[in-house]
Amino acid sequence: MYYAERMRRGVVLSAAIVATIAVIVGFVVGIAGGYFWGLSAVPAPVTVTTTKTVTAPGAAKTVTATSTVTATKTVTAPAAAPLAGKVIKVGVVQPLSGPLAYFGESGLDGVKFATDEINAKGGVLGAKIELHIEDFGIDYKAAAAAAEKLITVDKVNVVVGGFASGAGYTIEDVTEKYHVPYVTIGCSADTITARGYHWVFRTAPNSTEYMLMMGHVLSMLYPKAKRVAILAENSEYGQASLRAIKKLAPQYGWTIVYDEPYEKRTPDFRPTLQKVKATNPDLIGLVSYLTDAALIMKQSKEVGINVPISTISGAGPQTLKFIDLTGKGAEGMVMASEFWPNKKWPYLPAVMDISYKFWDKYKRPIDFQAWAGIGVMYIIKDAVTRAKSLDHTDLRNAIASTNMFLPWMGPILFYPNGHAGWWKYNLVTYQIQKVRQVDGIPANIPWQSNGLSFYAVYPPKAAVAALTTP
Repeated sequence: MYYAERMRRGVVLSAAIVATIAVIVGFVVGIAGGYFWGLSAVPAPVTVTTTKTVTAPGAAKTVTATSTVTATKTVTAPAAAPLAGKVIKVGVVQPLSGPLAYFGESGLDGVKFATDEINAKGGVLGAKIELHIEDFGIDYKAAAAAAEKLITVDKVNVVVGGFASGAGYTIEDVTEKYHVPYVTIGCSADTITARGYHWVFRTAPNSTEYMLMMGHVLSMLYPKAKRVAILAENSEYGQASLRAIKKLAPQYGWTIVYDEPYEKRTPDFRPTLQKVKATNPDLIGLVSYLTDAALIMKQSKEVGINVPISTISGAGPQTLKFIDLTGKGAEGMVMASEFWPNKKWPYLPAVMDISYKFWDKYKRPIDFQAWAGIGVMYIIKDAVTRAKSLDHTDLRNAIASTNMFLPWMGPILFYPNGHAGWWKYNLVTYQIQKVRQVDGIPANIPWQSNGLSFYAVYPPKAAVAALTTP
């Protein structure tokens, strides 16, 4: 009987202990859960009484055990977002009037697009982005004045923009003086990041990188071309590109037979084109902005030039507006560019998704300037997130250590001198070809003109079409 009673009591007591432990564990888990999930509650004592009734087999009677546990459940309130209530002031300096306005507006639309996306998702660590926009037209001194106003009056945290290398020079002089980070939109002249400046970061390939890509592709497309004439405008962008071309030409077996700079926005290129024709070139390379490039293409036919003409740097022909102005005569032209929607690198669905969203909002394609506008804002978002600060030095250091990946663009990082370190991955050659369905890209794409669009042809990882001889 004694043994039976002990066994019966042991069963009852064990059950009571188990119940008590379960209650305590439940509270511990609840407290931990509240901590890790950031739930807020006012700490309060909680008392729970558990009654357990057990009848052992063969026992003469039922035994009831009651246990009471009191615990205080403390939950930590969520920490406030590090930058809650603050504003990230971004100064945008772009050419929004005059002959460069098409490019400036494209970059600005990219900035606005990304800003709207970021702010719609709560901003960055609780801080919303606020844009302060300045137009410099074609006056590079005005670009410097705009940057100074943004820094000293508007108190911006970072400056972006520029497009033209000449504007980039004057802007970076100001941001270097005031120790404010500057992320370019465009600005491809090699020397932008070769001046030993500490506060500038370039998003574009430089002139040498464009030339390396174009030299390789043009050599494949026109292997018999040996005599090359270069039409480069008399600007920092044009002459930096020309220096790169002349330096690299021997490795492609080219002899430069014409390289006289021309005055940008020349109304009539026929006299210059006559000089070019007299040199008997096999190939003509352009270093020109939009309207100049389109006019040269048209007037070259008027003077009887029948050799291939191709851009050999960035700028003008990388836009849908170029096809608008040039018409069917643009077919077959090749160019290196940072972005156009008809590519499969790095992930075609992501490329198509953002391209259609942007088109629906602005009725224009993401081109080499729009991508940069989007990109700089996500670079800033990433830097602020990591720095948890809006201090100029903290932001500069965070931007310098950028190492991110955009599924529609690819890796984003900077070299120590501030130059974009991703163009060996992301620079693509496109060719203007007839619109049709290719490799997952439909024929009814909106980014087309005169039945033509740009299609990635090199490198193979990005290509959606084959490189063809016009």
